[in-house]
Amino acid sequence: MDTALPPDARVASILVIIYSVICLASSALLSCVLWSNGERTTYLLLIAIASCGSTTASIVQQIYYACQWRTVVEVAWEQAKLSIDKPGIALGPLFTGFNLGLYLIQFCIYNIIAILVFCWSVALLKGVYNLQFKRLAGWEATISITSRVLAIVVPALLIGLSFLPSVQSSASATLAIGIVLIMASYGLGGVFVVAVLIRYIHSRHLFSSFLSSSRTHTTDTLSTTTHGTTSRPPKIRVDRILLIRFSIAFFILAAFEVTIACFESSRAQTSARLAVAEGPEYSARSAIASILLFLPAVTGSLLAFLLFGTTAHNVRKYMAVIKSIRFPRRRRASLTQTVNSPESWNRLDDGTPKPLYRCTIRSEANREDIELGDSGPFGKVRTSVVVHDDDRLPIQSNNDERPKDRNSWRHYRNADRYSRSY
Repeated sequence: MDTALPPDARVASILVIIYSVICLASSALLSCVLWSNGERTTYLLLIAIASCGSTTASIVQQIYYACQWRTVVEVAWEQAKLSIDKPGIALGPLFTGFNLGLYLIQFCIYNIIAILVFCWSVALLKGVYNLQFKRLAGWEATISITSRVLAIVVPALLIGLSFLPSVQSSASATLAIGIVLIMASYGLGGVFVVAVLIRYIHSRHLFSSFLSSSRTHTTDTLSTTTHGTTSRPPKIRVDRILLIRFSIAFFILAAFEVTIACFESSRAQTSARLAVAEGPEYSARSAIASILLFLPAVTGSLLAFLLFGTTAHNVRKYMAVIKSIRFPRRRRASLTQTVNSPESWNRLDDGTPKPLYRCTIRSEANREDIELGDSGPFGKVRTSVVVHDDDRLPIQSNNDERPKDRNSWRHYRNADRYSRSY
């Protein structure tokens, strides 16, 4: 029996996988850029690396779902039947085996990212407001390392607790373990981001008022030399890009809150519907709906790249890398490079002495020797060519007479520009 997706749902699966690969590439690019900027253990780099891990697990799960769709549907129906006695199963994934392992990896990484986002917002808030805690003086490095370790350990402990029979038998306990940590981290992180945004706008207003007062004082001092000039308070200039980034960060955190709540409600409804069904649901419509649920899981990687990886500094790096890519081209050697290039002559020279030949044109009318390249009485006069080697032995065409004047030939020999090896 064929266990793959129905033909009507394969196009949707392929498109979602392509989109997921694009999200994975964006998070990988963000990780490389942050690493090249010297950010080795910062929260942003850890968030980017965790996003790569969760997106990779999601892509593998999508491929597994596409290849083993019928098996996954049957297992989901069986788990929904078990949720009647164990309500906690209805709020969790209706998976088993390898598919369950992939889900748990993503769930653990989602909790890690939530804690890292919370720690990042706390560090940002502390730096913007210049908060100083005297009791924690000297412990900043230890607290920073401890927060990173807890971001990994706490989600793993929560996953272990979710498999306890007492937890699976209680819907409220399963719900608390599944969403309380993520929603609390994103909720507090969003509040801190808004606080940072308010501090930034307030600081810009203070700077604008200070600049206005200083300009007013300068105008009053120079009023004796300037007449009819009035000083206007400068308009506040807020960095719109930075403002947009903080606003996007807040909306992303709020969107995660809404998405988590919707997912939990959707799982409960799906489990309740399958629990009373007579058999698994093999329709293409339900398969497409399940495939589309993979989109929010991978979109976080793309949003992280758009938020942190599209700064002006990083964009200049991308452009430099693109400009440095040169495709090899096969160029044909020109005639000048082939014939007149010194490299080509030296490459063919074997070091043995060769006779040098010099060419002149002798006019038959006035018996004058004319150098090649110079203007002379060519016209329609009948001419002949005389060639002499280094020993001045004449080889004359159309004239058997040896030239009497040797000085002119001696002069030609000393002119290197008329010499060439053949």
